[in-house]
Amino acid sequence: MCCFILLNYSPQGLWFWGVGGMFIFDSINSLIDAYFEKESRKMDGGLERLEYIIHIFGATGMVIIIMSYFISGWENQYLESKLALVDRGFSLPFVIQGWAVAIGSGALAFYETVILTKNYRTLKN
Repeated sequence: MCCFILLNYSPQGLWFWGVGGMFIFDSINSLIDAYFEKESRKMDGGLERLEYIIHIFGATGMVIIIMSYFISGWENQYLESKLALVDRGFSLPFVIQGWAVAIGSGALAFYETVILTKNYRTLKN
């Protein structure tokens, strides 16, 4: 949701803090997930190496995104509260990169769902 908002709008006033809050909530959710993941995966022999790498890149990327959001938009908190429509005039390479991120995120969500479903079935039996 945050990415859609930021690609199309400039959050101002309370919206600036609302979008920033969504970023922070997502980070806290990821921290909790990472904290409990080792226990939830014991039955599978622990986390796969690829998942460790995913968590490292994901956490690093999230910190960069949050810091960029607050640093680049800090003045927006003082403006009238609204989502100001912005025509960013994205170049084709940027749009392609955006789709790559979206596809990668979807693949990651699918992968995590498969693992969660597998562990849930194992715990249930």
